[in-house]
Amino acid sequence: MITSLARILVAILLDPEASFTEIAGRLEMDQKTVREGIDALVKQGYVERTKRPGQRNRYKINKSARITADSAASAYQLADLLGVNAYPEIRPPQDR
Repeated sequence: MITSLARILVAILLDPEASFTEIAGRLEMDQKTVREGIDALVKQGYVERTKRPGQRNRYKINKSARITADSAASAYQLADLLGVNAYPEIRPPQDR
C-alpha cells in the first residue's frame, strides 16, 4: 500500500494544474488532508508551488529531490521512484 503523500505526489505529477479540491476528489481523500499533504511536500522540497493571483496554484514535482528516509530508498532521487504505472488507482483527468 502506498502512503497518502505518495498518492498526492503522483496526482500532482499527472496533473500539475489540479486544485487540491480536485486532487482530493480523485483520490477520495479529505480536502484538509490533501492541503496539509501538499504543504508538507512543499516544506520537504518534493513539490514546488507557484502562487498565481486570481488563478489556481501550479505545482511542480522536484524530481531531483533526494528521499530522506532512513532506508535503501534514500539512495534514490524522487524521479527514480515516480513510475506512474506503479500507481494504477490514480488516473489522469479525462475532461480538462
